[in-house]
Amino acid sequence: MLARHAPFIADALDDDSLVLPEVEAAFAAVRRRDDRHPDDALTLAAAGFWSLRGDRKSAGLADIRAALACLTHPLVHADAVVLLAAQHLPLGELDALAPFIDHPACDSSNAMLRAHTLAAAAIVARRRDDPDAAVALGLAAADLYRRLARPLCEARALESAGRIGEARGLYERCGAVGWAKRLVDRSELPAPGPSGNLSSRELAVARLIAAGLGNSAIGERLAITTKTVEKHVGSIYDKLGVRSRPQVALLLSGVPDPNATPTTIRSA
Repeated sequence: MLARHAPFIADALDDDSLVLPEVEAAFAAVRRRDDRHPDDALTLAAAGFWSLRGDRKSAGLADIRAALACLTHPLVHADAVVLLAAQHLPLGELDALAPFIDHPACDSSNAMLRAHTLAAAAIVARRRDDPDAAVALGLAAADLYRRLARPLCEARALESAGRIGEARGLYERCGAVGWAKRLVDRSELPAPGPSGNLSSRELAVARLIAAGLGNSAIGERLAITTKTVEKHVGSIYDKLGVRSRPQVALLLSGVPDPNATPTTIRSA
């Protein structure tokens, strides 16, 4: 049971220490299992989420695909599986979610299942560039979650609908500081342009933070220890006047990379 929930709680609280070695062992055990049960989907989904959070994309997607394969029909307690699949699977694989987000599932008499289904459908719509559908589905899910007194789920649905301020407020009221940080508002940041205060190494670390890499992945990329990365991160926060990685990313988004060439610029 702990393995199914610890990664999500750790992410919400921004505290990786909550994922104990026993949790990692449970992930490894379920990956080795041949005769998987639908309940294993929840552990695999948590394992996939934790791998993605640790910059292990291939492993994370493999776990999420395996979790989805454990399910044969929508289950009210398996919302994490479908939501993670909707958010992270490549666009070409989203058709596999049709049995879980089609109209019969949306029309379920179980209000919680209906809310989960609408929330997943909102994410899929957003990723398929259908903002009108994403807003309608996300708000419908948020309304159901509100009636069911599930504020964290409501915030997630509001986020899918583009109601970022409302979603962040709910995350903060629930104590989900990690999730609130993701939605940091640019208007709350210091004025852009302070990156000149950073050393060349600090700027390299800051750019990797902006790219979404964790401290260990940054250390591997730059061939320095995680402890050194942590010192650089602390210095970056002090010099830029920020408190979180999303704020670093937002500030760096407007600063040109002096080492960039036309062939290294990524399209939006």
